[in-house]
Amino acid sequence: MKKSARRIDHFPLCVLDLERAKKTYEAMGFFMTPFGDHRPSLGTGNHVVTFEKNFLELLTIIDRTIPAAYLQEDVDRREGVHIMGFTSDDVDADIKTLREAQPGGWGDKGLSTRRMALQGNEIVVARTDYTIQPMELGREVRFFIANNTTKEITLNPDFTNHPNGALGITEVLFAADEGRDVLIGDLELILGPDCKRETGDCVEFHTPEEVLVIKRRRDLDFKTTCEAPYLAGLSIAMPSVDAVTQHLRVNDVPFKQAANGSVTITPEHAHGICLKFVEKAR
Repeated sequence: MKKSARRIDHFPLCVLDLERAKKTYEAMGFFMTPFGDHRPSLGTGNHVVTFEKNFLELLTIIDRTIPAAYLQEDVDRREGVHIMGFTSDDVDADIKTLREAQPGGWGDKGLSTRRMALQGNEIVVARTDYTIQPMELGREVRFFIANNTTKEITLNPDFTNHPNGALGITEVLFAADEGRDVLIGDLELILGPDCKRETGDCVEFHTPEEVLVIKRRRDLDFKTTCEAPYLAGLSIAMPSVDAVTQHLRVNDVPFKQAANGSVTITPEHAHGICLKFVEKAR
């Protein structure tokens, strides 16, 4: 089995109250980037948990008069990861390829910019070109292809030193019963069919840094109220799980620890996503 040449870029975690979500993730021991303002290109704002190869973005609407149609209905319905980005070296070429394979299945190229105040009053702009799937899919997660043209800002090494020691997202968990074939087909198109592995009801896709796992709801070890296929959980590598449990206990963040040592924070305590912390050598 091969690994896909394409990697995961980031996960926008859509939240209702950005400041509250920021405090939640700081209590878990994550370092959060300064507030990012996407205006005027989009009416959204963010804080980001940055890793060496990918990042988790806490994202909310800050101005409903500016277009953010990919997010407004999603976040009003529930908090969670409704969109997921994969890397691209050439968004225009990818749009052409994706549209040939799925006519009408991908949007026009968009532009997202993020302004942050760093080092006093200095304003830095991070820019990403992207194309995203439309909303009418019958599932709770859509994909987009992104060319992050200012990685030195978005993946700034100064932002990756997390108090809990977090190294990066290593596993993505999808829950899907009805509609799983469409989800699998999209991942085959984006990542390539050669990186897929099937074991019983479980389907995996492998990238250079992560594994994407599709399971049926009955096989999840936490409760879910979402019936459509959706992104249910993320696993984050830690050099020491003890470090993260210390932050969780001190800050009264509820968690469960399995016999194998992994630590789980259920969706109701992580703004709509199940987080699992697993030990992995640096």
